[in-house]
Amino acid sequence: MLVARMFIELRLHDSSSLKEKRQVLRSVKDRLRQRFNVALAEVGAQDEWRNVELGIVSVAGERRELDKTVEKLTHFLDGDGRFDIVHREVEIS
Repeated sequence: MLVARMFIELRLHDSSSLKEKRQVLRSVKDRLRQRFNVALAEVGAQDEWRNVELGIVSVAGERRELDKTVEKLTHFLDGDGRFDIVHREVEIS
């Protein structure tokens, strides 16, 4: 069994309050869970209304599966026009 751990920092474009940030974040988290079957949580910047720090975990039997999941997840997030990916770290073990 292999585990992929990702840390992703996002910068929201049009958020002007924590309420707006949470609406976007809830949507993103739900879509990632449904589409990629990952576990995730907001792990930092919780009081900042334009920054999001997510911790994401995925488990698979083969490295190739995890690499594919990480690539598709990153592409999915990069295609969302509500934010930009500022930083991304991936560790597979």
